[in-house]
Amino acid sequence: MEYIYMQPSYFSGFRCVGGDCINSCCDGWRVDWARDEYEHLRSAAMPEDLKNKINTEFVLNAKSYYSIKMCSDGRCPFHNRDTDLCDIQRTIGEKYFGVTCDTYPRMYYKRDNVILRSCTPSCPAVLSLLMNDKDASKLEKTIARNYKSIKKYAVSTDSKDDVSKARYLKYKLNIIEFYNRLWDKTDKIENAIILGALAAKKISDPASEGKEDQIPMILKNLMDQYNNPSTICSVDQISANYMIKFIITNNMAVKYLNGYPEVIAEISSLHDGTKLILDKYVEGKEKFEKVFENRSFAMRNIISNLFIDLFCKNIFTKSTFFDFYSYFTACSAVVSVLAYSVGYCADEIENRFIFVCSLLFREILHNTEVFDLVVTDMKNKGLISPAHLALIIK
Repeated sequence: MEYIYMQPSYFSGFRCVGGDCINSCCDGWRVDWARDEYEHLRSAAMPEDLKNKINTEFVLNAKSYYSIKMCSDGRCPFHNRDTDLCDIQRTIGEKYFGVTCDTYPRMYYKRDNVILRSCTPSCPAVLSLLMNDKDASKLEKTIARNYKSIKKYAVSTDSKDDVSKARYLKYKLNIIEFYNRLWDKTDKIENAIILGALAAKKISDPASEGKEDQIPMILKNLMDQYNNPSTICSVDQISANYMIKFIITNNMAVKYLNGYPEVIAEISSLHDGTKLILDKYVEGKEKFEKVFENRSFAMRNIISNLFIDLFCKNIFTKSTFFDFYSYFTACSAVVSVLAYSVGYCADEIENRFIFVCSLLFREILHNTEVFDLVVTDMKNKGLISPAHLALIIK
C-alpha cells in the first residue's frame, strides 16, 4: 500500500530551537516513558553520573510506565541549567529518548493510507513559523516514502468503537481539508469561523439521522456555495455582544491559566469583573493588529493549526461535531482576548503573545478532560447555535 503524508507546509521546516526557546517543553510538564523506553535508555553506555541520575530521577508508576521527577521549580532534572540543553541528548544521543521527548511537538494521525502530520502550537517555535509565513498552515500532500521511519512514534487513529459512537469521525480528514480551505475564503479569520459554524451545524444534522455517509457531499456543496463571494457573511455585519464574549473567554482563561497570575493580570486589565472594558479592549486590539498589519495571516494560521490539533484528539466520541466546533470556537475566542490583552499591556507584543499563547495551548491541547466541562457550560448558558458562536467570536 502506498502511504500519503498530508501536512501543513511548515511541517518539514520545523526545527527545535533548543536553549533559545522562550517556553521550553522541558519546564512545567511531567514526562512519562514506557517501560521498554526506560530500559532502552538504561542499556546505553554512559558516564556514571548520568547513570546515577537516571536511576534516581525516574519513578515507576502504578500503570507500568516511568515518570521523570520534576525539580522543585518544575524543571526536568535532565534539562541542564548551564547549557539549556538535555543531558540525555547531549551525552548519549536522542536515539535513547522516549517517544514523548523524541516526538514533541510533532503529532501524527492515520486514516487508511493517509498520515496527517502536524505540530502542536503549544511549542513557541511552531507559533513563530505560523506567524511569519503566509502559507504555513496550507495543507499539502506528498508520497510517504519514509513511512516506516515514523512507526516508532505515537501515530493515533480512531478505533472502530470511536467511529461507531461518533460516525462523523469516519470523515475526519475530509472535514479537516474542508476547513483548511475555508480559512482562506475571507480576509478575517472571524468570518471563516462563522461560516464554519454554519457548516458544523449542517454536518451534525445528518449524524443525528444516521445518514453520516452524506457528509462528503455536504462538504462539497458547502464549498461550492462558499466559493461564491456573495454568500460570504462578514463579522462586520454582526452586532457585538461583549457580555457573551466576556462570560466565555474569562471563565475559560481563569480555568486554563490560573497557574500563571501575571497572565491573568493582563487579561483582568480588560474587564472590571462583570464585563469587558470596551475602550481598553479596542485599544489592545488596535495595538496588536498594528504589529501584525503586514501579517494579517498570522491569526488565521494559528487558528487553523489549533483546529487540526484539537480535532485529532480522541476526546469527541460521545459528542456531535457541532459540540466539538463550539469548543474550538470558544478556544479561538480566548486566543483573541489573550492577543488584545497583550496588545494593551505589553511592550514586546509579539514575543509576549507567543509566550502566553503557548501557555494557553499547553492547557487546552494537552488537558483534554476539560472539553466536556466547557461544552456543558456553554449548553447550560444556552449558547448552542451558530448565531451564538458568531457572538462569541465577534
